[in-house]
Amino acid sequence: MKITSVLRLPVACAVLSLVAAPAAGQSLPDGELRGEISASRVFGSDLRGVDAEDEDSGSSFILRGALDYEFELGNIPVALSYDTAGYFYDEDDRSDRWSNRGALGVTHDLTDVVQLFGQAGYASNIATAESGLTDQSELLGGLQFAFGEANRVRTSAGYRWREYDFDESEGHGAFFGAEYRYRFAANHYLTAEARRENINSDTLRRGYDRTTAELFYQRSLSPGFRLRTGAIARWWDFDGRFAPTAERLERRTITPEVDLQYATRPGWLLRGRLQQIFRGSNDPRFAEDEQRATVTAGYRF
Repeated sequence: MKITSVLRLPVACAVLSLVAAPAAGQSLPDGELRGEISASRVFGSDLRGVDAEDEDSGSSFILRGALDYEFELGNIPVALSYDTAGYFYDEDDRSDRWSNRGALGVTHDLTDVVQLFGQAGYASNIATAESGLTDQSELLGGLQFAFGEANRVRTSAGYRWREYDFDESEGHGAFFGAEYRYRFAANHYLTAEARRENINSDTLRRGYDRTTAELFYQRSLSPGFRLRTGAIARWWDFDGRFAPTAERLERRTITPEVDLQYATRPGWLLRGRLQQIFRGSNDPRFAEDEQRATVTAGYRF
């Protein structure tokens, strides 16, 4: 039996109970239920959508709904999440799709400083670097270290299994990362993160290694308003894809962005984001810069 099928069943059952129990008049364990519905419009200067792993790349219209439920099982905090989204692209060569994600996570305090966490997740019809239509199962775990109220370090590692809808091939690979967060005050943070991941596939052209580094600053401007600004840098090395020079394909992007959000719970969500994507590659097709603007409106409960 494929690992994707093994992980899909427990995650699907947990998420189904989250969605179906209230509709059937059944009560959930005592906990906190939160949700969100939203619509986004993405305006991208590059209509080709060459960053396929960025699901909102290019120009598109996105509808999204999400549910999160947190409760305790014994003394263990448990979190269930479900996210569904429709992506409707302006590009003629990119197919519209509907994606669903579910996850089951647990945490456990080992000491006052150290917390252990783990998560199992499944997603269908997501866009990834190697394929525009992918089903993915994922297991991850890690440790979080909290040194007072200001300093937090989070380390994680996991494994992914992917099935590609276009040709029914498969891929899999490990990932690991670390995050440092400094808390100045409530909703006022500086965060630095680094990740490394790889995908190995029975179809050689789908394999790659990717390194990601992020630095973001976030603060509250007034009740409900939040400003977030920073940059993301990514580097790809592909196993079986080649540039016109016959070298293995290499890509890199640096993306500074500014994100302004107004949100209350329960209440309205309004968000605007501006991004400048600087691209580089040994293949000119992946070396053109892009400007992107995203506006979002929704409701949280």
